[in-house]
Amino acid sequence: MAVPGSATARRMAAGRSPLACAYAPAEAVPVGFAGRVEADCTAILTWQAPADNPAYEVQASGNGKTWAVLGTVPGQSPAAGGRYTYRAGALVGTRYYRLRLVGPGGPAAYSPVVALTAMCELEPLQLVPNPVRDYALVSGLPPGRSQLLLYNPSGQRVWQTTAEGSARLILSGLPAGLYLLKVVAADGTLSSTTRVVKE
Repeated sequence: MAVPGSATARRMAAGRSPLACAYAPAEAVPVGFAGRVEADCTAILTWQAPADNPAYEVQASGNGKTWAVLGTVPGQSPAAGGRYTYRAGALVGTRYYRLRLVGPGGPAAYSPVVALTAMCELEPLQLVPNPVRDYALVSGLPPGRSQLLLYNPSGQRVWQTTAEGSARLILSGLPAGLYLLKVVAADGTLSSTTRVVKE
């Protein structure tokens, strides 16, 4: 507990304390949370926690405001060294990352935010076949669970689903014509768009 008037208390009052948690001991808070981009444009996140914690939830954001869960990393025992590495998938542009300590109740605790930028391009979205009669296979989705949205020429959304890695695009029952498929990444950013021809 911070002593009134101390520097710690002033930081907490100003809202600048990155972590506030009732259940986690100070040793469980991740330290040295950092990231790097590999040559293949993969984002790598690393951190260390000297004490045991049930799990760490990895979150990502395209704007630093809206966050989505990429995955959960189980906690290690102190004997394992408490060093963690997480592959956050291919990176395009700028993306923000943070950790959420997962524990038995109490206020959520978060790590400081890490921003990574890469001038890379993802593999293009693949749609086979196109033109489509009944259904097509969509591959090349961004890491994590993506949202697929299909719009007709009037801009109305006529189909949607969520998938990871690849998805089956179902157009049976839709009239012939030109459609637009939008793919939204797990962090809420628009990943790609492609035209779909329905026979």
